[in-house]
Amino acid sequence: MKKSIKNLVMLGALVLTLGACQNNQANQETVKDSTEISSTVAEEKITVTLEIKTEDSADTLENLKVSADENLLAILEENAEVVAEDGFITSINGVEQDAAAGYYWTFTINDEWGEKGANETFLENGDKVVFSYGKL
Repeated sequence: MKKSIKNLVMLGALVLTLGACQNNQANQETVKDSTEISSTVAEEKITVTLEIKTEDSADTLENLKVSADENLLAILEENAEVVAEDGFITSINGVEQDAAAGYYWTFTINDEWGEKGANETFLENGDKVVFSYGKL
C-alpha cells in the first residue's frame, strides 16, 4: 500500500513537472512570437513625398521610404539641412525664417495645414508633405 501511494505521488510529480515544462515552452514561443511582431511593426516602411518650396525654387523627393514610427522632423532632417526650435522648423537648406519681415516655414500634409510641430507629426503611407517658405 505504501509503495502504491509512493508510486502515485511520484507519478503526480512527474505529470506536474512535464506540464510545467510544456507550459514554459509555450510561454517562450509566445514571447518569441511577440518579439517578432514588435520587430516587424518597428521596421514597417511607408512611402511618402516630400516637397520643399521657396519663392525661387521647389525640390521634390518622391517615393521616399521611411520608417512608419519616425516623426516628420526626423524625416526632414534625413533629407535636408534643418534647424528647428521646439519642433517648429526655422530653417531648411540655409533658408531661415525672417520674423521681422513675416517670412516663415509652414507645411501641409495632403493639402491640409499641419496642426502640430513637425516633431509631433507622424505620416501615413502615401502622404504628400509640402514645406513652404513664404510671407504669412
